[in-house]
Amino acid sequence: MLDTEIPRLVDAILKPELGAQEEAFRQAIGKLENQATLDGLGRSSALLNAIHQENRRALDARADLVWSTIAKVASSCDLPWSVGVLADLRSAWRARFEPMVEKLAADQERRAILMGLGGLSLPDLRADATKIIGKTEATIELFERQLRRNPPRYLQPNVFTQETQWQLDSDTIKSEKSLEGIYRSLFNYPERRAVSYERAGKANDIIKSAIEAGDLLIGETNLYYYKELPGPTFTRIDPNTTDSRERDILATSPLYVRHELTLSPRKKRHLETMERLRLEKELDDDAGVELKPGWMGFSIDLKKLLRWLRRRRGR
Repeated sequence: MLDTEIPRLVDAILKPELGAQEEAFRQAIGKLENQATLDGLGRSSALLNAIHQENRRALDARADLVWSTIAKVASSCDLPWSVGVLADLRSAWRARFEPMVEKLAADQERRAILMGLGGLSLPDLRADATKIIGKTEATIELFERQLRRNPPRYLQPNVFTQETQWQLDSDTIKSEKSLEGIYRSLFNYPERRAVSYERAGKANDIIKSAIEAGDLLIGETNLYYYKELPGPTFTRIDPNTTDSRERDILATSPLYVRHELTLSPRKKRHLETMERLRLEKELDDDAGVELKPGWMGFSIDLKKLLRWLRRRRGR
């Protein structure tokens, strides 16, 4: 059985990609209809055949997208490869692709009836989809054969790198103020790698809104992390482990997902602009000249003035 987090990740990645494909598909159908109207073929079998070909291309592209996404997520999660897991991946692909076939086929049949062409012998989109399924199944079988010939190898690492990692427990991020602190830390310490741990199936609403707004980007995602107390420390554990200490952690901690977080280029530019404005205001406010009544009409703070002049020369 696949972990429930894997289908969730697949659907999260697919949603914007399929949305983009759907938008391109609607535009292509609209162009076909407009051209057919201009040519006087608005309710003809020629238009329906052209729409059928566009539907077939759409199904072909969606089949490839769904499978490649499933394979990519499964590979990144270090699944324990087996015949059963591969069968589950194949089922996950069909479960997402077959409803797409039914929807487009039903739309095509409904369009034929509205155009008064329902009684004619028209192209069968479901028959074309059967060919697409066969082609994708062959791709899946090739993927399976490659894995059997070259199974994942878990070797002792011989290359080590040292880095500074900033660990975020999403359970503790509960306000916009916390989010602003995350932005500032990512901006001020770009050398740090920020990782967020969130409960599987329970996304943090504040971080989620920042991602949807395009302020934060998710990099690499890994499954099978558990919270070890006191600390807390997040440890990656095989759910089938036989180690007694790890079994104790599994018994007391929910499953967590680890995401790498980075500032989006747009958010980084915004923060750079705000920082530059702040510094310029600080320099202007610290000019050292105070216009107020006095013996010569103004007074000068020499320490501030010297500091301001040094900064001006350093610009």
